[in-house]
Amino acid sequence: MNRAGRIVLAVTVLGAFWFCSGLFPPHLIPPPVKNAKTQKPMVALTFDDGPSEYTPKILKVLKKEHVHATFFVVGEEVNEFPALVRQAADEGNEVEDHSWTHPHLVWHGPHFIRTELETTRDAITKATGVRPHFFRPPYGQYHLGIMEIAHSLGLTTVLWSVTGYDWLEPGVARIVQNVTRGLAPGAIILLHDAGGNREQTVEALEQIIPLVEQREFQFVLLRDLFQNS
Repeated sequence: MNRAGRIVLAVTVLGAFWFCSGLFPPHLIPPPVKNAKTQKPMVALTFDDGPSEYTPKILKVLKKEHVHATFFVVGEEVNEFPALVRQAADEGNEVEDHSWTHPHLVWHGPHFIRTELETTRDAITKATGVRPHFFRPPYGQYHLGIMEIAHSLGLTTVLWSVTGYDWLEPGVARIVQNVTRGLAPGAIILLHDAGGNREQTVEALEQIIPLVEQREFQFVLLRDLFQNS
């Protein structure tokens, strides 16, 4: 078994242990959402890991194109750049929970996980005046225990169905291609406004928005995407 396989196995065993040990009530937990079940030509544009120095550039593109997006923010960065978070919300974007320090939550216990999510939720609420409704686990890693904690905090766990792989910095053309070839009604698109040099993301976004709209898809916020599914 390769390293990736061992990690998946370990995470599965850990999650099952927590669930069966009684630490988490054995009621049904909504599964992570990867896309909306709709035939309407709507997609949600999401950004992870910010805010950062690249966030204002992305906000500028969104405002110019009259598009709104959902930002999954890291709590310690919210603490560092509260004005940027407030600006994103004031301009009609959603600001949602992506943990406090962006750790591998699957390797931590319930108290640590709850603190990561709850502290970020409170920081977002303080900065924007709006309590978040969604949580995206760092690295897309989760198990039943993490989902139960998010659920108990009123957060729906959301992943993605389309990614630009922009964190790899593969070049603007490749980011654009990765996003546009995966489009479908109800798609949740993943890009990043932090976590490295995001100049390629900013430049790609300027091409992605008109290309997506040319295919008659409408960009909507996550909450609107789910309400219409």
